[in-house]
Amino acid sequence: MKTLISKTTASIIALLSACAISFGQASDSTYIQPKAGAANFFVEAGAAYFFASSGDANRLAGIDASIGWRASSVIKLQFETGAYFSSKTSNYYDWYYGYTNTYKVDLTVIPMLFSASFCIPLGGSGRSELRLTPSLGFCQVKLKESYDSYYGGNSYSDRYNGSSAPFAGGFGVGYTFHFNRQFYADAGLRWLAWTSSGNVGWSSNEGITLVGGWKF
Repeated sequence: MKTLISKTTASIIALLSACAISFGQASDSTYIQPKAGAANFFVEAGAAYFFASSGDANRLAGIDASIGWRASSVIKLQFETGAYFSSKTSNYYDWYYGYTNTYKVDLTVIPMLFSASFCIPLGGSGRSELRLTPSLGFCQVKLKESYDSYYGGNSYSDRYNGSSAPFAGGFGVGYTFHFNRQFYADAGLRWLAWTSSGNVGWSSNEGITLVGGWKF
């Protein structure tokens, strides 16, 4: 998995560099694009919390990181990854038969997504903007399941570990404020979903994100 992430990240950096050389940049330096006539890249890091989840996930939370290229004042392209974690426990007691079942699912989700943001400048200072961000890629999902059943003095337990890489996609909207020509912060709402794959079930998640960015 580490080799895959390294190769994918290297490919994205090479692609962004080629695009920047091919298309060029705006002629005027701004808060959004601090380098006039040169490639404007950026890196981001932050946190995410998904307060609404369906499927196997339950309130995913974790960290995000991305690298990207600011193509123009209204378009930026980026590659995103991170690590989200979730734990979900279900208990059931049957009064008639007198047994208790406990089912637990632990998830580790590593997103690998390509995003294109469409940005709308707000105000005349050039410091703030509204961001609309569709994304597409896949998620590496690691699954740990445990099942325990108790009946009288008897018990039964079962364990399963699985991993898969289902297709994933999502959409986000956010507000970005540029403190200066190098640093900015972004707060947003995000929807992220992935399909069923192997023993990993589908999931749909809605949450909030907060990141800080550095332009170079």
